[in-house]
Amino acid sequence: MSPDPWKILGIGPTSDAYAIHDAYRRKLAKLKLDTPAERYSQLMHARTDALKQAQNAQTGVSDRTEATETAAVSETNRTDQSERAFPASPRVVLVGSEDQKPPKDASGPASREHPPAFATQPFFDKLDRFRLYAAGVGLLLVGIFMLTEVVDDFREGWNDAGAYYDEYEPLPDGPARDRADAAAVQLFGTDVTWRQVEEADPWMAGALVRRVAWDEENDLATSVAEARSSLRLAMLFSRLDLPRSDVVAVNRLYLGWLKTALTQEDGACREVTGRAFFDGIPRMGEEALSKERQLVWRLIRDESLHYTEGEIVPLRFPQDILEAASENSGVGVPALRRSMSEITEPGNCAATIAILEATLDQGEDAPIDLLRGI
Repeated sequence: MSPDPWKILGIGPTSDAYAIHDAYRRKLAKLKLDTPAERYSQLMHARTDALKQAQNAQTGVSDRTEATETAAVSETNRTDQSERAFPASPRVVLVGSEDQKPPKDASGPASREHPPAFATQPFFDKLDRFRLYAAGVGLLLVGIFMLTEVVDDFREGWNDAGAYYDEYEPLPDGPARDRADAAAVQLFGTDVTWRQVEEADPWMAGALVRRVAWDEENDLATSVAEARSSLRLAMLFSRLDLPRSDVVAVNRLYLGWLKTALTQEDGACREVTGRAFFDGIPRMGEEALSKERQLVWRLIRDESLHYTEGEIVPLRFPQDILEAASENSGVGVPALRRSMSEITEPGNCAATIAILEATLDQGEDAPIDLLRGI
């Protein structure tokens, strides 16, 4: 005796083909991957037998033989279609797909719409949101990059003297130009006017104009001292780009600043070695200032002077220079190395003087990297 198909499908006898297919689909979905193949075959035969009985109930065929032959032909076609729509493996069955809808039967109830097994719209909504977020993050990064570039460009327009020079315009005639002319004589020599400074290097003129022309809070001497501090700092920064002869000339000035500052008020020499030069320290004699004016004016005319500190040169002190510096200063080599390690070291100023003297004494054999970076 063959098993009761309705019991296997879990429904009562019905002529509704859709109900049979729906029951078959629910049972099939509950089967696991390790379910024996006989269970799949049993479920498929139960669906086939149920469809046969439903077909017989609809047509009212009394002759069992004729009904069997008719159902066999119909089932052959239906089985081919079912095999394609309902494969045995539950891994590949897309419940509710278009191929799995039961066919419409003219004599039976209209087939109902099946919802898709996998809702695709939420996935595309998430994809759209991801694209939107990615575009937002990309725009944010581009904005940060552009803002950084703008800030860097803006900062490059400022120099250590505190003057903005990118949009500098020549000084008009009047009190400001008279003050600037008086400062130019003290900074660059008696034959130099402020208009010559503007023509030789507008960049440098713009950098100094606030110090010497628009400084209403200080007297001229104070403004000139602050401007000279900035020029000295620019000379040291410019050594990286200057030819050897000019590097040596700047370092001889530097040695003079150090020696003069060493004899002045407390902390003056440390400010010089730290490249601060606050308030014009050190205050040099007229002869030394004359040489300084000539050199700085020549560098301005050559457009070789700038306020931007370049790449930091790693200082290496050759042993012969350290030994010569130690012999001249009476300070041991280890103490010289320790003093040169930090500008805050108490002996930094004296050690810098000793090493600079020993380096300049070597003439053409002096290490250029040391002359540029000390």
